[in-house]
Amino acid sequence: MTPDTLMLNLNTNVMLELFKEQLRPFKRQGGNLTSIFDYPYNEFWHLYGGIGAQVYRLEADSRGKDRRYVMLPFGAQFNYTDNPNRPKKGMVVGFDLKAYSTIFEKLRAFTQANIDTQIFIPLMKDKKVFAKLWGDIGLSPGTGKTIVPKDKYYYDGMGTREPVRGYAFQMAGPLNGNIPIGGRSAVSFGFELYYDITDDWSVLWFSDWGTTYDRQFPNFQNKLLWGIGAGVRYRTKYGELYLDIASPVDRRSNIDKPVELYAGIKHTT
Repeated sequence: MTPDTLMLNLNTNVMLELFKEQLRPFKRQGGNLTSIFDYPYNEFWHLYGGIGAQVYRLEADSRGKDRRYVMLPFGAQFNYTDNPNRPKKGMVVGFDLKAYSTIFEKLRAFTQANIDTQIFIPLMKDKKVFAKLWGDIGLSPGTGKTIVPKDKYYYDGMGTREPVRGYAFQMAGPLNGNIPIGGRSAVSFGFELYYDITDDWSVLWFSDWGTTYDRQFPNFQNKLLWGIGAGVRYRTKYGELYLDIASPVDRRSNIDKPVELYAGIKHTT
C-alpha cells in the first residue's frame, strides 16, 4: 500500500470538550483537547489513535486537586457482520487502550484497556427474530491503587461500554452508603432478544449483569448485579432512537428504585 493511498483513507478529528460535572463519587470542572485519527484498514478492520490533553479541577473524598494529563488513545475494531449499521448475524470485537501521564508535576502514569464483544445470532430465516450477546471487560494493567484518580475509575455506565440496566447511573457495583466506590476494573455482559415489527421498528427483551472491582484485573469475587427489562427501537437516518425500562432483580433496600428508564439516540457509524 502506498503512502498516498494510506493518506486518502486517513481521517483526523480535533475535539475540544469543556465540562462541569457533579456526580455521586466526585466533582470536576475543566476541559479536554484531543486529536484522533481513524483509519478503515479494510472492510473488517478499523483502527484509530491520537493524542490528547486534559486540565481540570477534581474534588473527591472531601479533597480538591488540579489534574493535568497527556493521553494517548489507541484502538481497533473487527466487524464481521451482515450489516455494519444494523447487524443481525456475525460478531464485532473491539479493543481500546488509553495511556495517561501527568504533566508539570511528579510523573505518574497509568493505562486502561477495554475489550468488548458483540455476537449476533439470527433465530429465523428472515432474521426478524435475532439474539445479541454482549460483554465488556475493563482493565488497568500495571496500575497501582493510589495512582488512578477517582474520575478515571470504572463505574457502571462510565468507562464501560454499556450500563447494567435496572440500576441508576454508576450504581451497579459496590457502594459506600449510597456512593459508588468504582474500581480499577469492571465486568458487564448481557443478552438481548429482538423482534423486528417493521424495517424501522423493533421490540426487545434483555437481561444485564455487571459490577466493578478494586483491582487491576477482575477477580470475580464481587457479586454481579442483575437487571432485566424490555425496550423499543426506532431507526432513522440520523441514528437509532431507544427507550428501555428495566428493574433490578436483587433490589437493594433504600438504594435501588423498582424501575429505571433509559432513552436516547445511538448514532450509526
